[in-house]
Amino acid sequence: MYDMKLVRKLCERVCVEQDTEKIQDLLGLLVAVMRENDEEVWLRMTFLETKYALSFNKSAPDWDN
Repeated sequence: MYDMKLVRKLCERVCVEQDTEKIQDLLGLLVAVMRENDEEVWLRMTFLETKYALSFNKSAPDWDN
């Protein structure tokens, strides 16, 4: 799972930052952290599905919208 302290710190920095270019960089980093977490969750779900013959919804979230 993602580091909640990192996510909070990024959100705080986005809120106080004045430079729009820096804000875009911070938001890009925040999205990357969240995407990495999402991929980790899907890997774990795939493992559980295989190991225990479970079934999950196969539609992954669309992070590009």
